[in-house]
Amino acid sequence: MEHDGYIMEGNLDISSLKLPKEDGKLVVDSEISITNSQINRFVIFPNAVSQKNIALQSSQRELIIMPML
Repeated sequence: MEHDGYIMEGNLDISSLKLPKEDGKLVVDSEISITNSQINRFVIFPNAVSQKNIALQSSQRELIIMPML
């Protein structure tokens, strides 16, 4: 997923997605890149592991980032 120059309203929450699990954790197997954007809510990646890069670069954030374990 790539977004450049967007205003995002609402949560970015992967907890409701049907993702594969490994050792009880959600597995994110896609690169996520959000650049030059404004995020106005929460970024929630609960109990997840990533096999690819996740980048929030040069983005204005009024949010709380829930880190992946």
